[in-house]
Amino acid sequence: MRARGLDKKISIWETTTTTDDFGDRIVSNELISNSWAKIETAKTTASELNDIGLDDKSINLLITVRYRNDLEYSGINQFISYNGVNYMFSKAPNEMYLNKTFVKLIATREKIN
Repeated sequence: MRARGLDKKISIWETTTTTDDFGDRIVSNELISNSWAKIETAKTTASELNDIGLDDKSINLLITVRYRNDLEYSGINQFISYNGVNYMFSKAPNEMYLNKTFVKLIATREKIN
């Protein structure tokens, strides 16, 4: 993959829970980083999505980002924001070629109440 394919800007956020002075829980979202990404609709990965139980491919994205030493894509309490819409990790992020160049993420659009 060429770097010029990473032409969309995404934000990676982490949800944290803290307690205030009265013992109440406060949930907040913290911006971890912004990254350039290649974003595709998940229709191209139909078999992989069916394996993890995602049937509605119209709300899923396949996101490819450059590997970064300063950022851990754990998928735990993390979400991606793209064009003002939040996407939750559907599958644990993994390296594409196992040489620390690119990471593949599968994310599902957040349900709106």
